[in-house]
Amino acid sequence: MDHQLEFASLSGDHNPLHVDPVASRRLLFGGPVVHGIHSVLWVLDRAMQEESSECEITRVRAMFHKPLLVGDEVVATIERSSDSIQAELVSNGAVALTLKAETGNRRDQNSCSPKNEIPERAVPTELDDEKIATTSGVMNLYLQDELARKLFPKLATLIPAQQLSTVSTCSRLVGGECPGMHSVFAELQLTFDREPEAPLLKYSVKRYNGAIGMVSMELEGPGCHGDIRAFRRPSPKQQPSISEIAKLVSKDEFANQRALVIGGSRGMGEIAVKMLAAGGADVSFTYNMGKEDAVRICNDVESAGARVRRFQYNVLSESYQPDDPQDANYRASHIYYFATPFVFGGNKGVFVNELFDKFCRFYVNGFVNALEQFREPEQCAVLYPSTVAIDELPVNMGEYVAAKTAGEALVSFLKKSDRTLSVHCPRLPRVATDQTVSLVPVKNGDPVEILLKEIRALQALDSSN
Repeated sequence: MDHQLEFASLSGDHNPLHVDPVASRRLLFGGPVVHGIHSVLWVLDRAMQEESSECEITRVRAMFHKPLLVGDEVVATIERSSDSIQAELVSNGAVALTLKAETGNRRDQNSCSPKNEIPERAVPTELDDEKIATTSGVMNLYLQDELARKLFPKLATLIPAQQLSTVSTCSRLVGGECPGMHSVFAELQLTFDREPEAPLLKYSVKRYNGAIGMVSMELEGPGCHGDIRAFRRPSPKQQPSISEIAKLVSKDEFANQRALVIGGSRGMGEIAVKMLAAGGADVSFTYNMGKEDAVRICNDVESAGARVRRFQYNVLSESYQPDDPQDANYRASHIYYFATPFVFGGNKGVFVNELFDKFCRFYVNGFVNALEQFREPEQCAVLYPSTVAIDELPVNMGEYVAAKTAGEALVSFLKKSDRTLSVHCPRLPRVATDQTVSLVPVKNGDPVEILLKEIRALQALDSSN
């Protein structure tokens, strides 16, 4: 994350999608995403590695096809001729970025230099549809020379400072001003074909398609003009409060359960925690990174007079070393397993072994680890949700489907070999959670209604055994 934070300082784009590993796990891509403009400038810098003569960019076009998550392996193909650059970044078998640029001899443009400062940090704006459609503004250009030379040593040496600053400021525009907080960069086009005047970037929204959240902006900067295309991404999904969920369950409906929800700090796990607590269960839940979310859930549950406790647990850890020694001896009569990575990380028609292994570590290895650590040895009932994607087999989810299929096979093995274990393994439809938000509206099921049905099914299964 160090380079992420450094580029955020250079550009002024501190959007949580890029710099907050905890907050970004609840956003559209399930984790922190490399700034698109960072990847553009990195490619241009690499393309000029063997050069020593000053030049300037005359035209650049970058298209962002898919996000690059922090930690992703990337294959770069860069072709440099005397006056052009063509590049492609590929991750997990799919193209993430295509870039075309043209270069020429450098003119004297020092009279239009940006401020040699770090942009003042600001909270990204949160604009509604009406505001986005009419937004325009003017942004000062900044370029802190020492940091620019650290991140992009060749670019900072060879091209005019206002060109590097103009491109980096586009990141602050999209991530901080328009669309702002809930944004995804899609395309940038800039043409440098005039004499620069002032170190300012002017922008104006020309088209906004609210149905898909697509924003088209026109730009005018020092010596340049161009266009940006971006999307307004959905806000994080907020699950209902315990007071709302309590209307659907009887007060003592789950009072016989000493329930543990693995992965209970968000999504279906969060709903399960509130539902079980509302039904009188003695509820504990685990979180991995989301302590703030866990505290918020505890406050909500306790405000309704129900009982709940939380503790940190990583299903991928080989050993469990709790902060509170009492947690080491915790055993549950009922376990609800919702631990999962981001499920939409696959690419159409491509099967990536590393992604399959990642899913298996959660759905197979992690599940076994949790059972060994927390189940009551005499008798334990488990809800292990599977997915209708096994029946539908989406072509961009092969790794996920294969791992969930392996999970179902594991469940069948456990049920057959261990008579003290009752496992309910329903194939759930797509429901409205953080995991299922998308740029294009998609119909999702009601997670409360669907989960309540399956918790009651587990209760009935446990009672019959």
